[in-house]
Amino acid sequence: MQLVQYRLADGQIHGLYDSENQALLDAQRQVDDPTYGYIVAETPLPPQEQERYEVQGGVIVAKAQLVIEADPLTFAADGIDECLVTVEPWHACTLLVNGQPYALTNDEPFLAITADVPRVFGLRLQLMPGYWATPISVEAVPSA
Repeated sequence: MQLVQYRLADGQIHGLYDSENQALLDAQRQVDDPTYGYIVAETPLPPQEQERYEVQGGVIVAKAQLVIEADPLTFAADGIDECLVTVEPWHACTLLVNGQPYALTNDEPFLAITADVPRVFGLRLQLMPGYWATPISVEAVPSA
């Protein structure tokens, strides 16, 4: 069995506790917790996939997938070339670029990344209700 801890405000999953011992699972629950709720999942969620699910109405449901798109994936680290990043299907969201948040909005649906030194940028969707995305990387390479 698995105890799933989720945020009451939006259903986002924040903890997974596995045990065949009900008493151990019950010990993880915070009584009268104003922030988190707890449910038991008969089919355990893999920890690496917890961002793909949320709790709605006391039931674990799959989120819709967004795809982080970047063009190009490799670009010159010359301070001029750009990599344009968005999500498909389009939805306003926040992307984390090496952990730094950047909002994609209806007014600004693309993020332009440039670099003047070679480096790798890790892109991931900030945890949000209803959606998840597989993280990707783009790379600024030495200019010729």
